Amino acid sequence: MFNSTININDNYFYMPFGPVTLDPKEIGLRPTFFKNIYIDNKTGTKWRKCMLFNTGWGRPEGFEKLPELEFNDLIKLALSSDHATTKLSVQEEESNKYGAIAVIMDRHINELIDFLSRNLDNKDLFGVGLYRRNLSLFGFDAKIAKTNGGSGTKSYEDVLNQYSKWREISLQIKEKIYS
Repeated sequence: MFNSTININDNYFYMPFGPVTLDPKEIGLRPTFFKNIYIDNKTGTKWRKCMLFNTGWGRPEGFEKLPELEFNDLIKLALSSDHATTKLSVQEEESNKYGAIAVIMDRHINELIDFLSRNLDNKDLFGVGLYRRNLSLFGFDAKIAKTNGGSGTKSYEDVLNQYSKWREISLQIKEKIYS
C-alpha cells in the first residue's frame, strides 16, 4: 500500500503546538544565506521554514526537512505515525504526522484523491484502526472530524470540494472513515 522506504523514526518536520513560535535555535537549526533555509547543527541536513497544520491556533510556521518528501513518503508518514509505532517523542511523532498531512493538502491533493480512489476497497487502509484514525485527521468532513486543518481560510473539506473527482468518491470515503 505504501511504496516508500522512509524511516518513520526519523524527523521530517518540526512543528509548534499551541500559540507559540518555534525558534530554530531551540531545535538545533542555524540559518543559511538563503531565505527560510536552515542547517541542522548535528546532522548537517537542510530544513525549510514552511506553514504547517492548523491545530486550532492558526497555521504555524514550522520546518520541513529537505529534499521534500514525495507523496508516497508523506502518506506513509501521515498514516503510519503513532506514539506506539515510533521511537520518537510524542511531539516529534505528531510533528511528522501533522506536517505530512499539511504538505499533502497543500501540494499533493490530486495524488491523495487518486490514492483514496485506488484503495476504496482496501480493508487494510479503512479497517486498521491506526490508518483509519489518522485518515480522520485530514478533516474530510468538517462537521464530524475532530480536527482543524485547513489551508488559508478554507477547511480541508472545502479545498477538496473544488476537485470533481473528490466529489465523486467523498461520500464513500467519509462513510468508511467516520462511520
